[in-house]
Amino acid sequence: MRIFLSKLFGGSVLGVSHIYRDGDLNIYIKDGSLNIEGTSLPENSGDVYNPVIEKMEEMLSKGKKYDINVSLDEFNVSSSAHLMGLFHLYESDDSEGRRRINWYYRNGDKDMREAGEDYARRIKKNGNFEFNVIEKD
Repeated sequence: MRIFLSKLFGGSVLGVSHIYRDGDLNIYIKDGSLNIEGTSLPENSGDVYNPVIEKMEEMLSKGKKYDINVSLDEFNVSSSAHLMGLFHLYESDDSEGRRRINWYYRNGDKDMREAGEDYARRIKKNGNFEFNVIEKD
């Protein structure tokens, strides 16, 4: 069962602005970062990621800068396409201020490391952001 906590709790729970939460997947804004964590295998990833992309477009248009932290254990092809759409927002943003996309993978998880490296290669760096692939314990 999906829970849109931002609607239920006015957008903020203990300083965390939840955008989407469904069992194994949690997407939230905290401390100037958009965080995507868990397992992303939704049947219709557009229902999950389109509101996230719209929220980030809105924030960027207002001049707000967020880092993106992705720490997924697994994701499907549909989620991958939407993540790329999210990353492309930063690729096309030429406003002032440096931002980061951080792709975290578990120690020894070659597939997730390679996925992060592939995203990093596919995103055109415009000088205003960096794409980091980071091993975590």
